Amino acid sequence: MVIPGFWQKEPSYIKIRRPLPGQALEHSLGLWTPADGLPEVKFGGPRGGVACLFRLEMLGHYPILVLTEGEWDAMLLWEYCPDLCDVGTLGGATTKLDSLDLSILTRYLAVLVIHDDDQAGEQGRQYVAELHTHFPRMQSIQPPAHDLTDFWKAGGDLRAWLAGQVARVLESVLGQLVIHSSVTEGWSRLAELAANESH
Repeated sequence: MVIPGFWQKEPSYIKIRRPLPGQALEHSLGLWTPADGLPEVKFGGPRGGVACLFRLEMLGHYPILVLTEGEWDAMLLWEYCPDLCDVGTLGGATTKLDSLDLSILTRYLAVLVIHDDDQAGEQGRQYVAELHTHFPRMQSIQPPAHDLTDFWKAGGDLRAWLAGQVARVLESVLGQLVIHSSVTEGWSRLAELAANESH
């Protein structure tokens, strides 16, 4: 599986998802050799790639943005929740945001970041906690399983789970607004939709 990351309509990086030992497709690419790199590394790709907020420049504009750790989880959310929020990905647990990234995120009322439930993900959550002190609209939420893909594969209702997260945050933000307009009325309708679809 090849996953290209684009920025400004140009490829910024390319990831190649490799099957790991013991997985159903482990022999689909032929036998592993030392030239392939470490056998337990599931992502490879050509050198020179630069991490970017995967697909973020191509989004519409909902008031809530969800950033996942990886592309798989982001693509699942695009499929199941396209009318609840914007979705992008950090592209990795240790990815850091630069000033341009943060300036783009200011268009959202809230940015929810979902790292995997593992040691690398915990480092990512600590980084988001530090960002939160300077950028309060950005916050971590715990995944319902190791990651969203595992939750979905186990039969979890991904849309209902995310709807609950969106409703909670959007209702909190709307409760703090002192000015109301046709735009905020649209946000209120979205919050109601999400609340009705949550568990």
